Amino acid sequence: MYRSLTIGGRDKLKTSMQKLLQDTSADEIIITTQIYDHKDRLRNWFRIAVLIYFNIN
Repeated sequence: MYRSLTIGGRDKLKTSMQKLLQDTSADEIIITTQIYDHKDRLRNWFRIAVLIYFNIN
């Protein structure tokens, strides 16, 4: 099992996810967040979705 923790902004998340995919050759990842406020949580998931869709190869 491979575990990874990333705390930071867009650039750090992008770098971390690229390394994770390179190290594991995974075709699926599971992401969790600990954000109480619903609007903040949705905004965070939207940012992650945009990053994955447009920036991760």
